[in-house]
Amino acid sequence: PVKHGGVYLITGGLGGLGLELAGWLARTGSAKLMLTSRSPLPPKDTWDGRLSAGARDDRSVAAIRAIRAIEDAGGEVLTAAADAADLAAMRIAIEQARARWGEIDGVIHAAGVPGAGEPSFLETVEEMRSVISPKRDGLAVLTELLGNTPLDFVVLMSSINAIAPSPNAGPYAAANAVLDSF
Repeated sequence: PVKHGGVYLITGGLGGLGLELAGWLARTGSAKLMLTSRSPLPPKDTWDGRLSAGARDDRSVAAIRAIRAIEDAGGEVLTAAADAADLAAMRIAIEQARARWGEIDGVIHAAGVPGAGEPSFLETVEEMRSVISPKRDGLAVLTELLGNTPLDFVVLMSSINAIAPSPNAGPYAAANAVLDSF
């Protein structure tokens, strides 16, 4: 269902999985991509300096390299610092994509936090919420903002933990089970 020049929103778009899928969409269909992430990238005019500094372990350097590869493959990229569970921030990100390219054709909800890996009974309620929110609340935000929009596809990135949970991944398993049941 990937259109040539299609417009796609990827939550968690600057994470490893989001960037990998964005690259595939660019190579497959010269996609126009709105990539959201809780953490912003540095300003574009500083990218060359960051790359030449050689900070290999810097998450933003990996994202910058991936975005440049996406653009070299024929894709176009916009990024937005927007927590998937933040209705106002996601509304702004979607409006930016629409203003630049028109309607959104598809969504990949890849936002997620794996958690600390502690036994669930040792985690605080706030720690559990921080793991569940990106997936569950992010899905609610996407449904609110795009639920009436005709989309070619919606992909909800779950995990094997939803059906084979680890004792140290209770909230993560629950968050992914929400996506699976949706």
